[in-house]
Amino acid sequence: MHEIRLTLQESYIEEVARLALAAGVGRVSVYDVFVYGPNQSRKIASVETSTSRAKIFIDSLFAAEWFDPAECSITTRELRAILTEQPCAK
Repeated sequence: MHEIRLTLQESYIEEVARLALAAGVGRVSVYDVFVYGPNQSRKIASVETSTSRAKIFIDSLFAAEWFDPAECSITTRELRAILTEQPCAK
């Protein structure tokens, strides 16, 4: 299982959620963050899902016309366990 975390402008949150749900991710968590350096408020979208669904989601992000790696950061983490109703396999 993986956690995918995106830090991005608020205007992209609905599109990120739509892409995640279309990839089969069950839930998208969103929260506020303040990023020092550029000193800007951003949103973090976080999903926890199987590796195969995480790949589908990330591929759809890279294919999105609005996606700009200069404006959006993506981190992934391997999770040892998630207690959820989602099956571990695809």
